[in-house]
Amino acid sequence: MRTYRGQRVRRSKLAVFGIILLVLIVLAGATFLILGNYVIYGPDGAYFPWSIRSSPPPSPSFTPVIDIVEPSPSPSPSPSPTPTPTPVGAQSLRAAVLPASALGDQTAVDNVIRLYEAGVISAVVIEVKTEDGMLSYPSTLPAVMQAGLSASGDAALNVIRALKEKDIPLVAQMACFKDRGLPQKDGQVGVKHVSGVNWLDSARGRWLDPYKEPAVQYLLDIMAEVSGLGFDELLLTEVCFPTGTGSDRIDYGELGATTTRLQAINKFLDRVEALCDRQGVALSVTVSAKAAQEGSFPDAGQSVSAMLTRADRVFAPVALENAGESFAAFRTSAGPAATATRFGPVFTLPQTLTKEALQVALDAAAGLDGSFLLTNPQARYPQ
Repeated sequence: MRTYRGQRVRRSKLAVFGIILLVLIVLAGATFLILGNYVIYGPDGAYFPWSIRSSPPPSPSFTPVIDIVEPSPSPSPSPSPTPTPTPVGAQSLRAAVLPASALGDQTAVDNVIRLYEAGVISAVVIEVKTEDGMLSYPSTLPAVMQAGLSASGDAALNVIRALKEKDIPLVAQMACFKDRGLPQKDGQVGVKHVSGVNWLDSARGRWLDPYKEPAVQYLLDIMAEVSGLGFDELLLTEVCFPTGTGSDRIDYGELGATTTRLQAINKFLDRVEALCDRQGVALSVTVSAKAAQEGSFPDAGQSVSAMLTRADRVFAPVALENAGESFAAFRTSAGPAATATRFGPVFTLPQTLTKEALQVALDAAAGLDGSFLLTNPQARYPQ
């Protein structure tokens, strides 16, 4: 009986437990059904609204602005002042001439190279236009080629190249208005006799007329071409009108009656100076002994002081005998601009001259720092 009752009690407890469990299951299901509509799903999982703690609203997204402070550049050291170059006119030109006839002579070329390497000269002069009107290099100018006045060989160009390889400064020498060649080929450029034919000087040489624009332009074209061959300076000779026997029989036309010869030559040199400035080359000019002695020679159109205002240097021929005394007189006539570097002698040297005699003449006329030109038809200079 007791066993039976215990079994009944246990069954009752189980029944009660089952009922409670069933009620809990029903309540859980109902809760899920009711609260499912309130569940919020976010990036961090599911949650209920009342489970969110109050917090300040999130700050809107923004791109931070960063103040970049550029570092102050470190102060650069003050640049060293660039030394002012010595003006060309303040430099001396001490040079020996290689005539056009000697450009194919290797002995002559070696001779002037040795003078340069020994410090006797500071540059070499190469004759590019002779008084015959011939150019010593092959020109590409139509007027030169048509007149047949261009060299056919490369002797001059070879010498230019060889000297430039040794860094030897080069000067191009041009005979300007004394020109036997072009007036014979072109009747519009020469100095005319009153009869209308080309005027001839006492050596039967022809001249270009400084009053005639085609003649002037012809020379300027050659200068421009020569400047492009590697020369550092132009040396112009025969920058003048012809004078002497028979010059009173020249007809210079209307310009000759209204413009003086000095004015014509100065105007020509103004154009040459402008060309040299454009081409980046220096300019030297030779004058006659008469112009140097008297300061000017109006019949020839030469004034030393006027030339010194247009050219870097002016040279005048001086005899070796009493060179110092003779050139001192020239310098006095030329005026205060004729300093030793800007106004120098031209010495024509005989082949028999000793180097001691040459040194005496150079010291007397040019001084230690003065300019001078040495010339010899065969370029045979004392070593």
